[in-house]
Amino acid sequence: MSKNMKIILIILGCLVLVCSGVVGAGIYWYTTSGKQMMEQLSQGVKQSVEDGGNFGSGKEDTACLKEAMNRLQKDNSMQSMVSVNMFLAGCLGKSKQTPGFCAGVPSRGDFTRTSTWATQKCKEMGVPTQGCGQLMGVVQAHCDSRNESSEPK
Repeated sequence: MSKNMKIILIILGCLVLVCSGVVGAGIYWYTTSGKQMMEQLSQGVKQSVEDGGNFGSGKEDTACLKEAMNRLQKDNSMQSMVSVNMFLAGCLGKSKQTPGFCAGVPSRGDFTRTSTWATQKCKEMGVPTQGCGQLMGVVQAHCDSRNESSEPK
């Protein structure tokens, strides 16, 4: 066996060992604390959706968006953004539909218009955070599903 072949085999062996170690560490983490963390995250998502639904019952969809923006401006951390997105989705699902709320909202497949629309909406509302664009994605999904359910079949 040539010297180069031995070097290649040693490198491949080391890569296999490293990959095995990473997989083993991942399995260990998941079985010791990962399950609990995932369950807590799942509970948090469910609670945010439920809170949004409770807030949205009897209110207009515009109130949902305004409340979500207020929450986002108080805390725009990653965890808060996820929570506020779920809150808004739950709220819009239970709120009253305001005429014109979905006017001008591009479909989810229209990527070019989506970016421009979301940026413009965030500027209009005076919310310059990245999370605002994510909230506009929730509005877009809501309007898309609303439009799909109102189309004749």
